[in-house]
Amino acid sequence: MFQEHWEGQLTSSSDKGRIAPHVNSLVKLLQSHLSHHRFPEATPILETLALATDRVPGIVWRGGREVLLHSGDYSHALQLYRSFFKVQQWRIETLLETSFFTASHGHLDEAYDCLSSQLQVNPFRSHPLCHGYCGLYQFLLHRQHQTSTTTRIKTELRGIHPIAVTAQEEAAEDSTPHITLALKHLQTVQTIDAQLPDGTGNLDLFVKLLAELLEEQGKIEEALACLVRYCHGHPLRLNPTRSHL
Repeated sequence: MFQEHWEGQLTSSSDKGRIAPHVNSLVKLLQSHLSHHRFPEATPILETLALATDRVPGIVWRGGREVLLHSGDYSHALQLYRSFFKVQQWRIETLLETSFFTASHGHLDEAYDCLSSQLQVNPFRSHPLCHGYCGLYQFLLHRQHQTSTTTRIKTELRGIHPIAVTAQEEAAEDSTPHITLALKHLQTVQTIDAQLPDGTGNLDLFVKLLAELLEEQGKIEEALACLVRYCHGHPLRLNPTRSHL
């Protein structure tokens, strides 16, 4: 009876004030569903609890998320992530984790879109990790494109295919948008980093990716300047970035 009552009210309980007095009951109902692997029933409760962010610790949705991920239902878990982001748009970690989950299932384009769609608004606009991971996803798409194209060209060459050289030229051109976007985001990371105090965050990965892409484009001096500028800006941090100098 209790369970039927609450599950009938979940879709209309969008007001935080109405949810707050019943958080403990909802948590118990959530635990019951999760312990019995009733993942579809758990999802709307998790979404509703997200509205009570001042009373529900991160462990509630993080724990529920982990169980949902183990259900093997990608679309179901992604729906949960998106629902949380709708009611917690101020949480950068929620946005990042949504993109991580999407990328971990091989959907790099969707992971990029998830982040880039929020870069016009604060606090995401000036957050280095949001730009950094946008750059990383485009970098990986570029590498993915290179790998698939190389395999195709090798196959064509083995058959002495006349369009092999043309295919290689097309591949370089097709990957240009990924390189352009990756450079844009990674250079933004370095611009933001220059305005942050040392120790604010570890952005080594993104700086190394930027240098690697610049070197790949034949811009050796620019790549070196990028690494030197970053190391000078973080003199107290010993990191692998220095080994690239």
